[in-house]
Amino acid sequence: MVEVEDHIQERALANITAKLRSEVPRDRLHKVLYHPQVEVGTRINKKLLKLGQSLAIFFENSSVGEQEYDALLRIARDSIPRQRTQVVEALHYAEPMNTKEAATRRTYQPGPQKNSWKTC
Repeated sequence: MVEVEDHIQERALANITAKLRSEVPRDRLHKVLYHPQVEVGTRINKKLLKLGQSLAIFFENSSVGEQEYDALLRIARDSIPRQRTQVVEALHYAEPMNTKEAATRRTYQPGPQKNSWKTC
């Protein structure tokens, strides 16, 4: 069996991925019906761990390390809807602000430009 290096955070990656993949149920007017049920990261963690171990064998490494984790990170990110990754990236690179400030500074533009965010 291929071991996982101590610094590899596959559990945290799985939990974050599970939360970001959760769908928000909406009605026909696009209003949120209720808060989404977040998928437990256990299933994703097991799948990522097996995939990481398979990649280690493929790359002829004795353990799951940085090379495999980089691939897992890409796979996890690609499984999250694009619009959500864009929002998370925008928040990550933005200056610190509270949610009220964020709501007044950024607006979502529905329609053909569904994935775009523009500054007000």
